[in-house]
Amino acid sequence: MFASWLLLAALQATTPLPTGYNDMKWGMTPRQLKKFTAVVPADPKKGHAFAEHMEINPEVYISPAKDGRRLEYYFHKGKLYKVFIIYDRALNSDSAYDEKLSQLREQFGEPARTYSQAYFGFEVKHTQWEDAASVLDLRRGAGFLYEVRLSKALAADKQRLKERGDSI
Repeated sequence: MFASWLLLAALQATTPLPTGYNDMKWGMTPRQLKKFTAVVPADPKKGHAFAEHMEINPEVYISPAKDGRRLEYYFHKGKLYKVFIIYDRALNSDSAYDEKLSQLREQFGEPARTYSQAYFGFEVKHTQWEDAASVLDLRRGAGFLYEVRLSKALAADKQRLKERGDSI
């Protein structure tokens, strides 16, 4: 029995993270994305704001809210590199966070790190899983529960350009 548990734990710990969200994969274009889901370009002037306020002039597409979630797709150089899953404010409770954390632990094992960070005066808790291709960051704070999925390669490329002072 104990050996079965150890094998199961080892398999869970090595489960690769998603390389995107459902059928939407890292590197796909907005045109390809639109074949899988209905989206609109983010435009705060039209009521389509986006959650990642640390982005500067991002190319973002938003999927209408359904099932208590809103999806945001972020592109760098025309390639999908980040997906925000924003859970309804009603789901922003300790029990909802604990339930989501438990689900992710069952799928991907123990997180690589947990930390808190202040954004615009709000404390945000991060719990992150990481593999060679992706980062999955469960965030709670500022009145929301977020699941952020990120392509490591494309995010690193974007960061290099930012550090060089190139337009991103």
